[in-house]
Amino acid sequence: MSKNKKKKYKVYPIELLYLLIISIVVFMSPFLFDLAKDFFFPSSLEMKKVIEIDIDNASLNKQGFLIGDKLMVQSGEVLNCFDKNGNELWKRTLKSSDTKILKWADKYIIADLDVGRLALVNEENTIDKEFALKSKVSDITVSKDNIYMLVDNENTVLILDKNLEKQGEIKHEHGDILKIACDFESSELILYTSSIENYELKTFCIVYNNMGKIVASLDLDKALIYDIFVEDNIIMISDEKFLVFNRAIRPISELSYIGNLTDVDFKNSKLYSIRTASEGNISEKELTVYNLALKKINSIKLAETSSKVSVGEKYLLSASENRITLMNSDLKILQEINVSTNIQEIKWMSEYTFYVVGDEKLTIYSSK
Repeated sequence: MSKNKKKKYKVYPIELLYLLIISIVVFMSPFLFDLAKDFFFPSSLEMKKVIEIDIDNASLNKQGFLIGDKLMVQSGEVLNCFDKNGNELWKRTLKSSDTKILKWADKYIIADLDVGRLALVNEENTIDKEFALKSKVSDITVSKDNIYMLVDNENTVLILDKNLEKQGEIKHEHGDILKIACDFESSELILYTSSIENYELKTFCIVYNNMGKIVASLDLDKALIYDIFVEDNIIMISDEKFLVFNRAIRPISELSYIGNLTDVDFKNSKLYSIRTASEGNISEKELTVYNLALKKINSIKLAETSSKVSVGEKYLLSASENRITLMNSDLKILQEINVSTNIQEIKWMSEYTFYVVGDEKLTIYSSK
């Protein structure tokens, strides 16, 4: 009977070297990938001041937006239009102290809320259409096809089309409509309502289609809602919780938050919140990012005075009393801008442009 002989393998130094190199490459690949990404696609971004104009600090309506290549700045009862270099093209005096302006495709809507008057204006400052309601308007929102107007003290939402023609109305007879929001693409309208039944507070969320028909409703169990965001899902911010629902208002997730909630924003299925996080006797601000399951996916410590967050298509901003922090989607700080005013509001106008409202000035920054 023959015996099996074990074959002996000899290990050469060159083979050990290859194994060592392969191990190092495998172990270091995540770091090398990030290094290569930063080298070939640098994340640094320099925002520069484009325009700075005086504004009416006493007015509640101060904002900036883009129509084509023109910069629009509202300051109380005045609307200014500038070219991309900051040169003033024209100025329009608004007719009401309570005027809200909404960007709508390549046009904008002037809504005089205290008299219920709308004007559809093009970028050449020409009024295309007008609509007069002769009643005060509490809130207004737009989708790609419709305008929704909440008539003050009437619990009625008017539905207008692109030509400012009335298409229908929603009358809510069981309590008060406190807030309206809509999905821009589908034109579905979301109402947040409250009522008193048997001496108890009731709050509801009701979803209507673009023809004013109810498609879903949900008892919110007395939740007091302060913000509503609509994308593929509905996100509500209450005085105690973050709430996520699908479009049929079926609960997906909820999360109770601890600490003082300062500001929130929602973009691309992620919720961003600034709140006071306390550990022992130490109190500091934290910007936290959650997914739709309300699982924490990232966070960063901020200055104690941080109070604003605005999320754009690629980047996000946080603001303290007089400092703006620009970050990428991974919360990596790209730039910090010191300003000589107390920041009241900060908001993205486009992918690379944002505006800042200060005490007496509105400033526009851009990397373009």
